[in-house]
Amino acid sequence: MTAKRARYAITTYNDEGNGYSVAEYEHLADARREYEAMRVEHPFRHLILDELLQQDGVTFKHSIA
Repeated sequence: MTAKRARYAITTYNDEGNGYSVAEYEHLADARREYEAMRVEHPFRHLILDELLQQDGVTFKHSIA
């Protein structure tokens, strides 16, 4: 079993409800700063800040904000 490795992603959704990552970050502080800036810049866009945990080649998503 390999160790867990965390990354952070900002996810948005299109009009059809399909989600896709806009950007990925190594550090939570960088991701949160960009997430907050995007919320101000695009107030009507559905944005989610996710923690991406990779373990044994599988990525798990956990919503933070």
